[in-house]
Amino acid sequence: KMLEEPPEDTIILLNTPTALALLPTIRSRVQIIRVMPAGAQEAERYFESKGHNESEITKAYNLSNGRVGLMAAILSGDETHPLLYYVNEAKALLGATTFDRLAGLDKFSKDRDAAGQLVAALGIISSAALHKAADKHDEKVVKRWHKIAAEAYDAQNSISFNANTKLLLANLMLNI
Repeated sequence: KMLEEPPEDTIILLNTPTALALLPTIRSRVQIIRVMPAGAQEAERYFESKGHNESEITKAYNLSNGRVGLMAAILSGDETHPLLYYVNEAKALLGATTFDRLAGLDKFSKDRDAAGQLVAALGIISSAALHKAADKHDEKVVKRWHKIAAEAYDAQNSISFNANTKLLLANLMLNI
């Protein structure tokens, strides 16, 4: 109701990782403004001025996909950043056996938002690893990370369409 008839002089900001996560009736009533991440050179200049070296900045940039807040958390080691928590959880899942991945899903499968954050973190990690493997021209590693990135992307889409979270995560863990 608030979007249909907002009070005068009111601006409502909605933030979402994808416009598809919004209902069509909401999308039809809003103006979409895409906020692009910082460029690699700008981020490098900024974080070098803060005392970080080029290699750790490049690693943080790739892992964060240019998200400056996440980059700052990675570079400072700030474990309280919510996305960094999920990135670390996703890294642990990627390093675990299939059995351990499936066994550890309960803490994410009961909370759709947590599951979405975990899947987004898997996407972030796989994208960064895919770019790194492509730069090294390692075809076998590129194929592996491409498969993980595709599975994470499919899972993100399924979450936005209200798929059963537990089944979705189990399928993802079996396919990565």
